[in-house]
Amino acid sequence: MKTAFFSVLFFVTVLIVLVGFSLVMPYYYYNKFVNSGHSNKWFGVRDYTTKILKPLPAEDFEKVATPNEQLWRKFHFGDLNIPLPVKNPFYYVTPILQFQEKSKTTDFGLSISSPSGRKLLDVYYLANKSFPNFLNNHDLFQIPILARQIKEKTNEQIWKDVFTKEIGDWNIPYSEMVYNLYLLEFRSKMMSSKVEEFQFHPKTNMASFKLEYFNKDYVNELIITKRGQQLFSFILISEKNDADAKILRSKLIHEIEYIKSTPGLSDIIYNEYKALDFRDQIDHKGMLFLLSAWSHTPNNEELIKEAIASLERGRDNENVLEALYKYAFERFGKVFTSRKIKGIELPPEILLKRNIELENQRNKKKMIRPSIAEPVQTTIEDEYQNIIDKAKKSNRVDDRVHID
Repeated sequence: MKTAFFSVLFFVTVLIVLVGFSLVMPYYYYNKFVNSGHSNKWFGVRDYTTKILKPLPAEDFEKVATPNEQLWRKFHFGDLNIPLPVKNPFYYVTPILQFQEKSKTTDFGLSISSPSGRKLLDVYYLANKSFPNFLNNHDLFQIPILARQIKEKTNEQIWKDVFTKEIGDWNIPYSEMVYNLYLLEFRSKMMSSKVEEFQFHPKTNMASFKLEYFNKDYVNELIITKRGQQLFSFILISEKNDADAKILRSKLIHEIEYIKSTPGLSDIIYNEYKALDFRDQIDHKGMLFLLSAWSHTPNNEELIKEAIASLERGRDNENVLEALYKYAFERFGKVFTSRKIKGIELPPEILLKRNIELENQRNKKKMIRPSIAEPVQTTIEDEYQNIIDKAKKSNRVDDRVHID
């Protein structure tokens, strides 16, 4: 009897321990996953950092009034419709073009500076992406009952929670644990080790990431917004304490629109460029139209060539031409120059290529020059002598000539 009793007691004790263990273990591992960056076959955040646990409190972007609104115009670059200063004496726009040889793609941006040349703000365009799904990233999320709990959340709710929910407390229901781990996975995929802090901005439905930057006088931000099932993003690097930089930052954040790029837009925008006055075509306004057209067909070297040719006819375009010469050389192995421009600073290999192109063009002009002799310019004395020579050759009977 005693043996049976102790056997039952032992079995009950083991059962209680197992049940208790099964109840406690999820909390134990959740705490390790969240607060220690633990990783196992079920779950683990790559490049774990405690920065992903707590966002800044949600707060709307500050809106700063923009003076001289008539000196601004929107230009469609890629998927972004960006307000930019046009013929504005307070700002100077220069393209930023960097060809990536490995991926055969171009990093594109625009730099806005003061008349003295001080950089106020850089904006970099990033390609849009579909709203991500990370359920297949870890075995934990593929357990049907757990996956169903995550799928019950809408994308809008997930988008907001990713940037507003603080994660850390382990005394929560199981379902919330799994959801929190999914949010951590989402954050880890959107944040790099260079992220210092992140925040949600309700009115604009935007999220911002403050990134490390080598110059402490500037703020480096990644801005992302959700439109339907697409995520649009751009990078802003702006001077911290400059009033003009704050105006530029505010205007871009609040007024950038998201319009999907299509190759057909290139021809439409190019026709707008051709409709401009010649003075505008050879100025910054024309440059922005051509670069906008090029951004929808980035392999079109003719648009870069035409932008260079137009700007070479204008004035005070040296900074823009330098950027375009360098990009054309990196991307197409050419410079596309047609005339010598003073005040251009280029690396030796690009300068050599530019001089070779100019020399080749001079040689071509010599070869196609018409061979018909140009009329010889004569003096009055020459004409008088010609008349006398002709008279001497006449076949008159008296061999005389009368000259008036």
